[in-house]
Amino acid sequence: MKQAITPFTHVIERMKRLLLIVFSIISVTLSASAADGLSADTPWILTDGATFELTQQTHAFKSVYAVFTAPSDGTLSLTTPEVFDLYTDGSYSTQSPVQPEWNGNYSPRAYDLTVTAGTTYYFLAKFVMNYGTVSAKFTAGTVPITLVSISPAQGNVLEVGSANISLLFSKKVAVGGAQLIVGGQTVDVVATSNNAYIQVEIKSAMMSLYNKGVVNKGMNIAIRLTGIHADGDESCIYGDNGELTINYTATNKPIELISTNNTPTGTPNAVNTFYSWYMADNEQAQVTFTFDGEIATSGSNAPMATLSYGSAEMEGNYYYSEKLPLILIDKNTLAVDFRGVLRRPVDMIGDDINFGVIQLILNNVHGADGQSAYSSVSGAIGSYGVEFTYQPVNYRPSSEFTPRSGAELDNVRSIELWLSEEGDGVCHFDGVWVKFIKNGVADSVKVTPTIETDPEDANAKILTIAVPYIEADANSEVTVSLANVLTPDGVDHSAIYTATYKLVSGATSIKQPSISGMKNESKAYTIDGRLINQSSNHRGLIINKKKMLKSE
Repeated sequence: MKQAITPFTHVIERMKRLLLIVFSIISVTLSASAADGLSADTPWILTDGATFELTQQTHAFKSVYAVFTAPSDGTLSLTTPEVFDLYTDGSYSTQSPVQPEWNGNYSPRAYDLTVTAGTTYYFLAKFVMNYGTVSAKFTAGTVPITLVSISPAQGNVLEVGSANISLLFSKKVAVGGAQLIVGGQTVDVVATSNNAYIQVEIKSAMMSLYNKGVVNKGMNIAIRLTGIHADGDESCIYGDNGELTINYTATNKPIELISTNNTPTGTPNAVNTFYSWYMADNEQAQVTFTFDGEIATSGSNAPMATLSYGSAEMEGNYYYSEKLPLILIDKNTLAVDFRGVLRRPVDMIGDDINFGVIQLILNNVHGADGQSAYSSVSGAIGSYGVEFTYQPVNYRPSSEFTPRSGAELDNVRSIELWLSEEGDGVCHFDGVWVKFIKNGVADSVKVTPTIETDPEDANAKILTIAVPYIEADANSEVTVSLANVLTPDGVDHSAIYTATYKLVSGATSIKQPSISGMKNESKAYTIDGRLINQSSNHRGLIINKKKMLKSE
C-alpha cells in the first residue's frame, strides 16, 4: 500500500538532507584542519623530507601547529618563510627557552635545532603573514658545512672591476684567511664572514698585479680560503681541513680613473664648493673624469651622471635627483657641465633648507672592451662619487637712475646709473638698450656707457649713458636697460637695471656721435632728479651716492 505524503513528511526529508550537508561540511573541515595544521589537535607531522605549504588562502593571519619526534640525537632543519617558535608540550602554552637558530641563509631562510632521541618538539607560527614551502630535514649528529653557491661561478672569466667573490654556505660560518694565487705569486687578501656568507675582496690586489705586469689575459686565478668553520664551533670545519680553492680565468686589465678636475681632489684645479648657479664664463662649472683607456659610450654600457641633494629619509619631498648629460673628450675623458640650471634649495626641493652638501655620482663606466671600469671603493662597480660643499649664490643688487625713472627725457643729454652689487660676484652685460616706439612700431638703439668705480663705495659703479638721438612717437615711453645681462645668481633682476622715461616732443634733444664726446659735458639735477641746466663748467658733490652738480 502506497504511503500518503503529507506536508510534515516533506519537512522531515528536508531536515535529513540538511543534516547530511552539515555533517559533510564538518567532515571536510576536520580533514582540512588535519591537512593544514590549523589546530593543536591536528598539527603538521614533521619528518625527514616532509614538505608543507603555507598559503595565503588557507593560512593568512592564522596559527599553524607542527610536531617533530626525534628518531635519534641530531639536528632538525626547517626551511620556512615564516618563523616557528618552539614550545615545551602539546598545549602550546609555554615557549621553550631554546629556540631554533637561523642558519644565516636569507633565501630561503632555514632554522636549525639540536634534538635528543625520543623527544617530541612542538612548533607554532602565530598570525601567519609569509607564504611558501615549509620543508623538514633531519640529520643524525652535527649538520656538516656545505657550499651552497659561489658568485661569480667558478671557472668564469673574472673581471677585476666586479671582482668580489661571494660564497654562500649551509650554515653560519667563520673564516681564517684567504690568498690570491696568480702568475706564480701568492698575495693575502681580505675575507670577511657574515652569517652564512663569506666575501672575498680581491680587486685591489688584482689591479696591483695588473699594473706590475704580473697578470695577463688567459691566466688562471685561484682564490684559496683557509680556516672555514661553523660560527662559534671551531670543531665543525668545512670539508676535511677547512680549506676551499676556487678558480677563474683572467681577462684584460680594466680601464682605471687616473685624474679628475674641478673636484675636491682635482688637478690642476681642486674645487670644494658647488654653487647654485654658474655663469657662462665660469670654467669651474665643468668637472672632468679622465681614464687610462677608451670609454664605452653606447647601449647598456653608456655611462651616467647624477646630481643628488637633500634627504630621501625625511618626511616629505626633500630629495632631489638630476640626470646630467655627459660629454666625451678625446675618447678617455668624461665631462659634466653644471651651467644652465638654477639649483637653489627652493628650485630643487621646494624649500629653503640648505643641507650643506651635494653629491655627483658617475656610474656604469665601462671600457671599450665592455669591462666595468676599476674603482677602488669597496662594492663599487664602475662608479665614482664626488661630494661638494653646497653654497647658494648670494647676490644683492640695488640701483639709482638719474634722472629718476618716470622723468621726461626731452632735454637730457645723458643718464647716470649708480649700480651697487653686494655678495658673490657682479653681473655681466654688453651695453645699454634704449628702446622706444616709432610710428607705432618697437625700435631700439644699443649704446656703450662709460663705467667708473664709485669712490665712496667699493661695491658700486657709476655708468654714464649718453642718450642717443632718436625719433619716437610723441608722449611715448623710452626704456633704458642693461643689455644681455648675466647675473651671478641666475635670478632675473631686470627691474634693478631698468628705468622708463617719457619723451614728450618725440625726439631727444641732440644727435650725439659717441659717448667719448660727452665726457666734458655735465648736468645739474635737483635732489629729486629734475634737470635744471646744462653747461660745460660745474662743480660736483656727492649726495646719497649720486653726483649732484651745481652751476658756477
